[in-house]
Amino acid sequence: IPDFAAVDESVTLARLAGHAKWASLANGLLRGYLRQSNKIVFPDAKAEPERFLSVVYSHPLWLVKMWVRQFGFDQTELLCQADNQPAPLSLRVNLLLISSQRFAQELTQRGIGFQRSIVPDFFTIHDLPYPLQIAFLTKGWVTVQDESAGLPNLLFRGQAGQVLLDLCAAPGGKCGHMAERSGDRCPVIAMDLQPGRTRLIRSLVTRLGLRSVQVVTANALQAPLRSADVVLLDAPCSGLGVLRRKPDLRWRRRLADIALLLQLQKKLLHQAAGLVAKNGVLVYSTCTIHPPENQEMIAWFLHAHPGWALQRAEETEVPASCVSADGFVETWPHRHGMDGSFAAKLQKL
Repeated sequence: IPDFAAVDESVTLARLAGHAKWASLANGLLRGYLRQSNKIVFPDAKAEPERFLSVVYSHPLWLVKMWVRQFGFDQTELLCQADNQPAPLSLRVNLLLISSQRFAQELTQRGIGFQRSIVPDFFTIHDLPYPLQIAFLTKGWVTVQDESAGLPNLLFRGQAGQVLLDLCAAPGGKCGHMAERSGDRCPVIAMDLQPGRTRLIRSLVTRLGLRSVQVVTANALQAPLRSADVVLLDAPCSGLGVLRRKPDLRWRRRLADIALLLQLQKKLLHQAAGLVAKNGVLVYSTCTIHPPENQEMIAWFLHAHPGWALQRAEETEVPASCVSADGFVETWPHRHGMDGSFAAKLQKL
């Protein structure tokens, strides 16, 4: 992209997002940078490795320092690079209405480039015209969802007679997938706190033509339900695995936020465990790569809740490349080309 075009587009976006003063500021900063770009000195990678990554890849210093401690310099650099790449369009096929084979034929006939995902019934689409995307969505054929978000549901499949519960269900992608995989035959209870969020779920359920999903507006910490055979807790988290989709999140998130989220996650896990029927399953998932919210959270749960055991993900339908050495579902933007995510299957004994 030519420099002049990048400046012009950025100034236009600043004007649309704010007002004339924002546009003037953006214009001055960008043109000033272009005039003096050769005078800018970046931190030295060897002398100041964390500042180097922070400045060069536009990530907050506290986050880079934390990742370097957790993952090392090289992995952190690859992660930061991946965060700055646009995420592809990923679609999940609704097998209740169309087969993956037929959907692939529909794309091929229209000359649309695509790749079949290692996650069953997911497609990565290249240059899908917007009117065609709307047509596919309107027919209920597909749901826009990252491949990683389909992995938690591969840890189980609803069986006849079972009750499935999605505790923090909005906007509805996972509970919709849950219902599709069970053939729309198992009762699926989709719960979320705010009426506005449950409206999103109802809209998705209607669009997909699902009849098994019951949407409930309720606090997950006070769920009005006795028990379910499978409980999915897609927990509120730091979102550090989806920074390529939400680039502003890196600047809005604070370390203090994560401490509060850890407390909430523990409360939700404790509540979710109490809702699981005898010999039932609890699936815990996040869209973060932060170990205290993932592996360390499961270690805490198993220690604090006797009578539960981890079922390793390689014993399920999850692709082997998405299973960690510890038996968890784990994906990374720079390794899998998906959002960063985590999931664990916990069996009630």
